Amino acid sequence: KIPFEDERLKPEEFAAMKKDLPLGQVPVLAVGDDIVVTQSHAIARYAAKLANLVPEDPIEALKADEIVSCSEELLNNLIASMKLPDEE
Repeated sequence: KIPFEDERLKPEEFAAMKKDLPLGQVPVLAVGDDIVVTQSHAIARYAAKLANLVPEDPIEALKADEIVSCSEELLNNLIASMKLPDEE
């Protein structure tokens, strides 16, 4: 198990701390007292490494990253399609 704290922010809490966040956005991962990173995929890869889920073989790790990237692209396209105007 990887210990962590899942902190959910209310809009007013996020607004108050946005200026102090890397890139002014969430998610954020704090590691120890002096390391703070953002970007969900970087955080996910870090967690995967801690949990020994990243293949040691570079080609297998590349394939795993490809799957994650394809999933992200599909999700982004799906979200974009939901914002298209209805056809008459």
